[in-house]
Amino acid sequence: MADKRSGQFEEAMKQLEEIVAKLDSGDANLDEAVELFKKGLALSKKCETLLKAAQDQIDSAMDQDKSAGTNEDLPF
Repeated sequence: MADKRSGQFEEAMKQLEEIVAKLDSGDANLDEAVELFKKGLALSKKCETLLKAAQDQIDSAMDQDKSAGTNEDLPF
């Protein structure tokens, strides 16, 4: 599951970078620019959701580590 999310995030970021480059180039007409902006906004929200899910997993792992008391066993 994590690999699938990672792939989704990477693909969304790639598409978002392409949209930004196209908008920055000034080659898009107004209608195309608006559509690109809307697609970019949707991709941005998707990336945010995927990052939030990853952060939740990290937080959960940290909580489990704390409750297991493994930090106290470290020599440093």
